[in-house]
Amino acid sequence: MQNGPLRIEDFVAQTDGVNLSDLPPAAQERLNDKLADLTGGSDGSGISQRDTDGILVSKNLDGREGFETIADALAGQNLQNAGDQTGSPPDSDAAILVEPGTYDDGPLQIETTGLTLLSREGPGETTVESRVTVSADDVTVAGLSVSPPDPGDAQGADEAIRVDSSADDVTITDNVVEDFARNTGTEFTGVDGINIFGGDGTDAVENVTVRGNIIRQLQNTGNEETDYPGGAAGISLQGNVRNPTVENNTIEQIGEEVTNFGFGIVVRGTGNNDQTPTEVTIENNDIDSVLSDPDSATVGVGIGIGLKPGGASDVTFAGNDISNTEFLFEDKTATVDLGSFVEDNTVDRGALVEDGDFEGVPGGAPERNVISDSIQFALNFATTGSTVEVVPGTYDDEKTFNGVNGLQIGSQDAGTDPESAPLADISIVGINGRPNIPGWVQILDPGVTFEGFEVTDEVNGYGLAAFEPDVTVRDVTISDVTNGLFVPSAADVLIENCTVENYSFYGAVVSGRGSFGGATPTISNTIFNGASGGGAVGVGVVETEATLQGNEITGNEFEGEDGAGVGMFSGAAATVQENVIANNDDGIFVAGGASASDVAATSNDIVDNRVGVANETATAVNANGNWWGDQGGPSGTNEEPNQGPVTADSWSTQSGPDWNTNGGSTSAGATGFSIASTETTRTAESWGGPMPPAEPDRAE
Repeated sequence: MQNGPLRIEDFVAQTDGVNLSDLPPAAQERLNDKLADLTGGSDGSGISQRDTDGILVSKNLDGREGFETIADALAGQNLQNAGDQTGSPPDSDAAILVEPGTYDDGPLQIETTGLTLLSREGPGETTVESRVTVSADDVTVAGLSVSPPDPGDAQGADEAIRVDSSADDVTITDNVVEDFARNTGTEFTGVDGINIFGGDGTDAVENVTVRGNIIRQLQNTGNEETDYPGGAAGISLQGNVRNPTVENNTIEQIGEEVTNFGFGIVVRGTGNNDQTPTEVTIENNDIDSVLSDPDSATVGVGIGIGLKPGGASDVTFAGNDISNTEFLFEDKTATVDLGSFVEDNTVDRGALVEDGDFEGVPGGAPERNVISDSIQFALNFATTGSTVEVVPGTYDDEKTFNGVNGLQIGSQDAGTDPESAPLADISIVGINGRPNIPGWVQILDPGVTFEGFEVTDEVNGYGLAAFEPDVTVRDVTISDVTNGLFVPSAADVLIENCTVENYSFYGAVVSGRGSFGGATPTISNTIFNGASGGGAVGVGVVETEATLQGNEITGNEFEGEDGAGVGMFSGAAATVQENVIANNDDGIFVAGGASASDVAATSNDIVDNRVGVANETATAVNANGNWWGDQGGPSGTNEEPNQGPVTADSWSTQSGPDWNTNGGSTSAGATGFSIASTETTRTAESWGGPMPPAEPDRAE
């Protein structure tokens, strides 16, 4: 037998394929409320009075005792609550029960202690076209749809529901606040869906609960002649407010891209005093689409903290779901740990900037902690040497160049004017998973670390291009591109632990051409899978030295059998060590213009290629100490012996990572393999594979 009222959990538990998380918190509250009405008892929020006796308000009394307006019902209760002449009002447990209809009674002021203002059929049936203000203790407002008219220039008329005057133990629940707009007003004049206002009084507004409401479609164009014509907030906690709880609300379509600034939920002081909310709990709210005017200097914010320094420690956030707003979270005290915030709440994506530089940005607080919806936007506030952490998500609207989305890290002129590099030594790091950039990445400032991402498009032929020294690209997957990486010959450039796949031309080009050169970049522990996309060359090295170590380079083939795992072209020299180079046309190819005497290919697995090492120069390539797929020597599992001058007189008799040089040599009389080089019949001009592409243009 059912004990107490049914709840939505009772149905979800018995229904295959349905999860409680599929329903927004506010929808759960409304369903539980209806079930409580049908099955008896309380729904858990303390609101179960729709079938109880009370003061009736109806548009059609039909002979019943009651009032035709909410204002008249409240007037009688407020007068009764005036009490004796000593100013001590009696307690009241009255309920005003409002039947379906639209009520435009003018501002509604609740001054009766213990009063419940409740619709019989819920907000879908009962609309109040006026402001509702609570100024007494123990009041509940539930089940109304509140849609006030434009407040115009009037101060104090810009909240749909307001709790003030030191009112304690107030509950605002199961309401819908919608379609509230302001089209004129002075600077920073706002509109709020629900405002808990403690002001600067010495007696705080205490223990207010805002639960299970829907706040949507709030906007404020304000006065266009002012610098900051106005904002909008779904729920505002302001001034001397103690121990408020904001939970299980749905807040959406705030600002609607016409408002100067916007907040889903904001905790803030008042403009002329130091009073700020304390012991605040904000949990399990669903906040979506808080969007400011794109031409505004300010932005939309999912949850905002505008307190005095240190005050943010009095705010607890948990279980909130925030999406589709310029700043998902903004902390003007710069004290909230953003990593902890994203662990305790849900954001669909977000770039975390702590101690960001907001000098000159409206709203004070030159240093702030923010979670930006956009990586590119976050970089506007990052400082030299800082770390921007990025949570998983799809970042598909960062920057457009040549019609393709991408991410630009740094400035155009950093190479010629390093002091102008705004993002020098910055780190951009994916956390808790791998964020996806369905576009390109260009690194234009020195000292940048880019780590833990997926990059799935290109611009000017490359998925990711770096142009400056001291750049590190780590744990990045690049796919679905023509060429994967552009790696400049600049000091201390490192590519490590990456994956490049589904490329159709070059996995990476290491270049010393043009303005590049004079340094030895390193590519290590990276996978180049040419077979996944018809790749022709895994790593191409041009006019520079390079170190290739610990990589896996496979599947690079090209029509005419001239693809290569590693290709060295004009002026190239490289150390190729401890790599797996397999299933390519040529494992290692050295073109006629390369510096073969400076090529050292040792301690690699060079197996299952058509040719192990192909050298078109007249100088021998050092290829000693490799595993060729067979203990007998370099022919091994490669289809053909090495071609051209290749020294492989000693080889490893086992594969890595434990290579040795215990193999035979020509002087030891090994037979059956062409260990000493065979002269190739190819010339430099006969290379039939694709030459390395030019370096990309910098995005503008």
